[in-house]
Amino acid sequence: MTRLAEHPKIVGIKDSAGDIDQLIDIIRLAPQDFEVLVGNAPAYYSALGVGAMGAILAVANVAPRECVAIKELFDQGKLDEARALHFKLMPVGRAVTSQFGIGGLKAALDLLDYYGGNPRSPLFYPSPEEVEEIHCILRQASRTTGLACRLTIY
Repeated sequence: MTRLAEHPKIVGIKDSAGDIDQLIDIIRLAPQDFEVLVGNAPAYYSALGVGAMGAILAVANVAPRECVAIKELFDQGKLDEARALHFKLMPVGRAVTSQFGIGGLKAALDLLDYYGGNPRSPLFYPSPEEVEEIHCILRQASRTTGLACRLTIY
């Protein structure tokens, strides 16, 4: 990867491994102008701390303002606020990735009055019970983070 980073037509990488040790090595060994983005929400705050330029996150589809706010707070040196928001957003991030997968992300988008729709085969849309669990996670996030969403809390 570090050899590829020196290629004039390759300007950056998205690393979704979530391995901070690996991310440190990428940033340390790559040319200084090589941009590293993180693609793993749990690693987002830590990645910023070791020099990642930003992120491409599934949770940003559901909570874009909050993901941007974490970066802005971090850049302003408001590390405690950035970390606190990051921690509060993690249940949503987990729900739309590792916990419920792509189907969970699609269900969350549907719950927020966006269009998620059905995932492509062979993936599945969550069961009604799982959709209700995702809904509860979104409601909780709305209460604790001020999640800027169009979710109707009932």
